[in-house]
Formats: sequence, C-alpha cells, structure tokens
Amino acid sequence: MFNAAKAALITVGEEPGTHHGVKTLVGRLVKEDMISKEYGRFYAQQQTYREQADYEPEVSFTREDLRDRMDLAHAFLDQMGEIVAHAAD
Repeated sequence: MFNAAKAALITVGEEPGTHHGVKTLVGRLVKEDMISKEYGRFYAQQQTYREQADYEPEVSFTREDLRDRMDLAHAFLDQMGEIVAHAAD
C-alpha cells in the first residue's frame, strides 16, 4: 500500500520521502477528492498497525481482522492504480 500510494502521489507531483510523508499526502488526496475519506482513514490506520506490529511485539491481529482489511487494501490499491493510469492519459 505504501509503494502504491507513493507512486500515485508522485504522478500528481508530490514526492514524499517518509512513511509519515506519504500518510500526510494521502490525506491531501482526500481533500482534493481524488480518493474517499474511507480510503484515507484506512491508509492511516494501516500505517499505525504496521508501526505497532514492527515495534510492539505484544500486538496481535485476528484472522477476521486481516480478512476484513484485505478487501479494503485491494480496493485502495485499485484506487491508487487509477490515479496513476489517469495521470498517464
């Protein structure tokens, strides 16, 4: 999701250098109505979960949590792909 978001941001003229920068600029995509608030919130939430998984070993996720997130993750990736494809037109 990070790389897809970064690619979409680069195609719209942004060049984020960090995970936090990507998260911030994904918020800008929401403000500019390029993606829905749902996807913006979802991306930010997944970034938080990634940090927790990396740095807080006691954190765990259930299969149900992951299954639910996978559908949204695929939809987010599709949305980022559309931004890239649209910029190429």
